[in-house]
Amino acid sequence: MTICCSPRFLFKKLFTREDPVYLHKILGLLALCSFIYRYAFVYVQNGNLGFEGSAFDWLTMALHFALSSSSLIFHVLLKRIANKPMVIWHEYRLHAIVFTLRCVFVYMAAVFRPFAEGSTADRLMHLPTVLIPHLLADEITRRYGPADKSETTVRVNEKKDTGILLKMGARFYSFYQFAALGSHLLPNPRLADLGFNTLVAIQSSAFLMTLFRKGLIEW
Repeated sequence: MTICCSPRFLFKKLFTREDPVYLHKILGLLALCSFIYRYAFVYVQNGNLGFEGSAFDWLTMALHFALSSSSLIFHVLLKRIANKPMVIWHEYRLHAIVFTLRCVFVYMAAVFRPFAEGSTADRLMHLPTVLIPHLLADEITRRYGPADKSETTVRVNEKKDTGILLKMGARFYSFYQFAALGSHLLPNPRLADLGFNTLVAIQSSAFLMTLFRKGLIEW
């Protein structure tokens, strides 16, 4: 057994003084159970994720937003390392929180939809639920992003030699972001489900980046 698989090593890396009451760990475990429940049970049985606006559904969305927000208790790099995009940094963490908030907004818009689905009024009401988080993300990038404005959270300067694997990975992630945004913008009778659906990518990527930073996985 290698050192990375030692239970003592794993405990030391995952359970730190920054989270003395294990708040983030507990929320993460509950979020994992939430994903398993929705995708392995509800979807298999019903063909959808089962979000109808119940108290349990609200609790689910609150749980996932609390998980992303609780990451603020940890110390991370202030700036991105261009050739190590898997090392989580402050701007990315704030973006993850804001886009989790977008998921919550989309869910709320679906639950409180006062106008006929697909109508002009419905679309106009839905627009700020998606636009506001993106404006917040732009402000985060303005304050904490790289000095080189040709770079974004998921795109580095193409003139820099970062390797084909990193460039392709960043482009795929950019494509996924467009797909996620499209699923939140287009009218759909299961819009509440779609609000939840992008959470798995946001929160699993942040978790994997944390594991990478702690040396528990390799790129």
